[in-house]
Amino acid sequence: RPKMALIGSAVITAVLATTGGPTHPEVLTEAWQTLRSNGATLSSRVPRHAAPTSNFARFLSGTPPQASTWWSHSRTATSTVPGANPGLIDPAEFGGDPTGVKDSSDAFDLAVVALLQRNTSGRIGGGNTIDLGGARIDLNGGDYLISRPIVIPHGYSHFGIGHGAIRAAPGFPAALTAPRRYLLEISDLSVAECKSIDPGQKSCNEDVNIVNLLLDGSRVAYGGLSINATMGANVGPDIFVINFVNAGISVNGGHEVMIHESWLGALYYSAKNKTSLEAGSTAIELFGNDHIVSDVIIFGGQIGVHNTGGANLIEGVHTWNDATHASSPGYGILVTNSQSVRCLGVYLDYTALRIEGPNHISVADSFFLGGGTLVLAPRTDGAANGNEVNGLVVTDNTYANYLKGNENVTIVVDERTTKFTCPVDMVLQGNIGSPSMQPRAVTATKTVQMTGRAATFDFSDAFVFPNLGIFHAEMSVMTAQGFTLFALRQPVGQTITVESNADSNATITVTATQGKFTVGNGRF
Repeated sequence: RPKMALIGSAVITAVLATTGGPTHPEVLTEAWQTLRSNGATLSSRVPRHAAPTSNFARFLSGTPPQASTWWSHSRTATSTVPGANPGLIDPAEFGGDPTGVKDSSDAFDLAVVALLQRNTSGRIGGGNTIDLGGARIDLNGGDYLISRPIVIPHGYSHFGIGHGAIRAAPGFPAALTAPRRYLLEISDLSVAECKSIDPGQKSCNEDVNIVNLLLDGSRVAYGGLSINATMGANVGPDIFVINFVNAGISVNGGHEVMIHESWLGALYYSAKNKTSLEAGSTAIELFGNDHIVSDVIIFGGQIGVHNTGGANLIEGVHTWNDATHASSPGYGILVTNSQSVRCLGVYLDYTALRIEGPNHISVADSFFLGGGTLVLAPRTDGAANGNEVNGLVVTDNTYANYLKGNENVTIVVDERTTKFTCPVDMVLQGNIGSPSMQPRAVTATKTVQMTGRAATFDFSDAFVFPNLGIFHAEMSVMTAQGFTLFALRQPVGQTITVESNADSNATITVTATQGKFTVGNGRF
């Protein structure tokens, strides 16, 4: 017989356990009748995707369930009976088809119900979430087809899902329809709604574990995985997201979500017309603060990683998605209007790293191959001082370009919308490029052998910003002749002249900068 559990105030879920007899609709009907006879009510924690025609939605809305043709699978619903491993919930035991032939959406609805009643200890997690004790939906190597998203509602912690494949059926909500739907959605509330519930951390779920999972959008679904307003989520290892139309993984709000040891592509690398078909797609969206993406391979999508949040770490990511060149607007990593982002040890494989509104950004120990380069642009949101560079450290990177006749520079400035002003604390040091590439810097040094009374230094071929002149300069003089007076004249644009009071034969070295440096952050 089904067992009932009370979670919170009047939140009733069904433990769809059976001792070996009733069919699935009978179990649901008996549960429904028991609830109605007791005058019980249900909370609003009903997945928003539950269609009125599904047994799960009918059960939660107070309508008697109907017999279902999909309940033809030979296995019975026994996984919810406490036993050898009661924390593992297998969708196949709720009528799901692990061969991927039949639609398993109803089975996942019921598996979620079973998951959410696993608060056997009564413990409460952070943010007043219900601790599910580490229970997980275990696909057990199954390959499942779904026609609507799998939604884990807000208010739960310490749970997981993985160990199989989930694919979008042709009837899955199309990418161009509203709202945008993902195969797997963590939280049924928006970030704004969660902020009203948890004003402190602004998170509605916690400690989510997603491992060993393939998510296939079948070029129908908007995205593969969305994580909204979650504190502490682990995505990986062995996550493979493919065939999404717009977003592979989207992290919205929350804190400390870690995506690692994963592979993502809007299309497989062997697909024809790949670039045009992937237009508008992004493999990973980091739309929140304090998240980590590490050891990830991105082989498809117009944008590899799009970051709009602060204090995020992008490390060890290899992007060989749509290339960055005249006929392709792809970017490996796009950092937009955010600060304190660190890009460490990344591999831009014919894709560029674009930073819009550089503000306390670090790019270090990375490799730029082919058309891969660093692109700087002003902020795009119209914010005050959006055309400033305020703290950008680019150190110890290597560049290799073997495209004969199509060599690029190490740093490109995109000032098509507005011009940059004088950069502050922009440090470029220890970067090495192949001989065919033109290095660029905000601080450059040149040496000439001066004969006569003047020598002019032109830094236009070395500076990063084509429209900013020399802000500061210093010189050194080496000569074998007697004492002679030398002076640096006021710069004109990106040129500066050294003059002496007598004919000279001297080696003159001038170091000039376009930027300003605060104490301890530069040589000037």
